[in-house]
Amino acid sequence: GLLVASLLFQESEEAVAWEARAKQTLLDATRRTVLPDGGAAEQALHYHAQVLDHLEIAIEVARHFGRELREVAALY
Repeated sequence: GLLVASLLFQESEEAVAWEARAKQTLLDATRRTVLPDGGAAEQALHYHAQVLDHLEIAIEVARHFGRELREVAALY
């Protein structure tokens, strides 16, 4: 949500702050929910699959706009 908004509305004065906050939120959430071995911290397979799908979407959207989420991608 916030990452997409920051990329779609780059002319906004808040876009840089939105993007930074979105990236940090994704990084923090990934650290909490994806274990170092790639497993699920929640121990719920379907939830984990959905989390990974959403992370992949965020990474691909960022890439489409010329941004990289290397720190997030490295965690899963």
